[in-house]
Amino acid sequence: ANERSELVCIGIQQLKEVLGQDLAAVVEHTFMLSTLRKVPVISHLSLAQLHRLVDAMKAKSYKAGDTVEDGLRVVVVIDGELVDKDGGRLARGTWKDDIAKMLEGGSTRGLN
Repeated sequence: ANERSELVCIGIQQLKEVLGQDLAAVVEHTFMLSTLRKVPVISHLSLAQLHRLVDAMKAKSYKAGDTVEDGLRVVVVIDGELVDKDGGRLARGTWKDDIAKMLEGGSTRGLN
């Protein structure tokens, strides 16, 4: 340190004791939860409801050039980048929702 500093430290074993053995799943869940809190149409949900929503979501991996299936209402980018059909880009930590369109009875715009 270049100057006086105070640190709070925890080891990996202590983290596992507190959070469970699957730290990657805990980090992914927390990441998705924090991202969903930014989605305007669902940000008003209670924390318990957001947790249930994250629990219901499934993480899927796609290779470059793969098409994301139609019919998804909320997409959270955990890693990488998606490009929608109109050329819009979604990077890590961003989201796309078609919930407003669904509520208005409009069509959805898929990602590719």
